[in-house]
Amino acid sequence: MYISTLRSHIEAMGGQLEIVAKFPEGAVRIANFSSLGPSVIRV
Repeated sequence: MYISTLRSHIEAMGGQLEIVAKFPEGAVRIANFSSLGPSVIRV
């Protein structure tokens, strides 16, 4: 399944998809796959 398809299904149910990569140094929330530069937000 594509991330975009999963996002569409979740949004259709009133939700919001968040993807977080967890590392020993901390977590990174990925806000947009098309441009990983400024859209990557450290949490």
